[in-house]
Amino acid sequence: MKSILFVISNKNFQDFEYRIPREILDNEEYNISVCAENTGLCEGVFGHETTATIALKDAKGENYDAVVFVGGGGALRQYQNHPEYLRLATEAKLLCAICIAPSLVSDSGVFKDKQVTGRDDEEETRKNYIENNGATFIKKNVVVDGNIITANGPQSAEAFGREIVHALK
Repeated sequence: MKSILFVISNKNFQDFEYRIPREILDNEEYNISVCAENTGLCEGVFGHETTATIALKDAKGENYDAVVFVGGGGALRQYQNHPEYLRLATEAKLLCAICIAPSLVSDSGVFKDKQVTGRDDEEETRKNYIENNGATFIKKNVVVDGNIITANGPQSAEAFGREIVHALK
């Protein structure tokens, strides 16, 4: 059975970016674990609650078929330049990141010479950030480049989840 690790923030993760791909992967009967900096109850921006059973420092990417980095304002505050977060990104067999998470993960160097997408603003702040880390930013809902799947936000959560399933088949 395939094993998936979701990486969320302890507070203010993006509910839809977690819940929708998780439901799609649950329907495939994958073994799913949830990781955050600290174990215990995690709260989403819109009130969704889940429990992280793995502390970020203890997570090993090679133990999972896919590592899914979830966005949200909490991820930005908790994981910007976080060494364990970046380490985990480099260990992922299949690296999946949505919304703000691709820009956070880009600090690890894993996107060098890859095409990715993610959340951006009208000033192209995140696009420039990702490109400064060596990637090509593509303005699409979901982008797949080798073993990397990125998506631009909650509106793409369903397509993101389906791409993860497709990659794991």
